Amino acid sequence: MFQCKAGINSIELLDKNIEISDANGTSGPIELLIGADIAGTIYTGKSFQLNNGLLAMET
Repeated sequence: MFQCKAGINSIELLDKNIEISDANGTSGPIELLIGADIAGTIYTGKSFQLNNGLLAMET
């Protein structure tokens, strides 16, 4: 799994008031992956389509 890196997407995320927890690059390696059976229970229902095609989903 990759971590978010600052870049052109960062500007769009800021414009949409979306905060990414690992964008500063100081977090450690990913230690836990949440499966689809659990992930659906923590989504708020809000999603944001980014210009590059990625979909950000709020938890």
